[in-house]
Amino acid sequence: MRAIFGAVCLGLAAGPVMAECLSQSDLGRGVTVSYATGEVSVFRRVSSGLIFTDETYTDGSTTRFVLDRGIHVVEEYDLDDDLRPIANTGATYTYPLGMQSLPDITAGMRLETRVVQTWYDGYAYDMSLLVEAREGAPITVSGCTYDVIDTTVTFDLGTEDEFRVDYQFLPAIGISILAIVTSAGATPEFWNISSLERASK
Repeated sequence: MRAIFGAVCLGLAAGPVMAECLSQSDLGRGVTVSYATGEVSVFRRVSSGLIFTDETYTDGSTTRFVLDRGIHVVEEYDLDDDLRPIANTGATYTYPLGMQSLPDITAGMRLETRVVQTWYDGYAYDMSLLVEAREGAPITVSGCTYDVIDTTVTFDLGTEDEFRVDYQFLPAIGISILAIVTSAGATPEFWNISSLERASK
């Protein structure tokens, strides 16, 4: 099965250096999450209200995930070195009741539905989708502490092909940070955040 997917700026004021914590207002400019293993995610809200999440991997490749409400994937495609979409890559995600049926992420939220993932070449997967959210432990990164909603997203084809992603959703910013990626029969991949800051450009 093809892959489904998937620093706080320091203010120099008089006296000690203080961390300026991030909020949803920072998504217009962009927010950068760096991971201990070298991957980097940049989150930006666009005029439609959707969030572009550009994930750059350790091999230098970058994939953009278009997210609704900071977590529900709508589209994905690869980017070139100038962050322009590469033709004939990626997939779209269609939900039976439309995007308006997708809930905000809140502790205790549970969504069971179906989603059709259609690749650029027309090949499609009709999958069951389960999203479960629960209150998590706060995290402290780049000098700030953020509340967390632990969220698990599971795609299931009804065979042995199951793909699960565990996120740390930060309500203060409205982004979902990768925590664990698990594919059927594979060892889980752990993503440990090392910094959280405003995007430089």
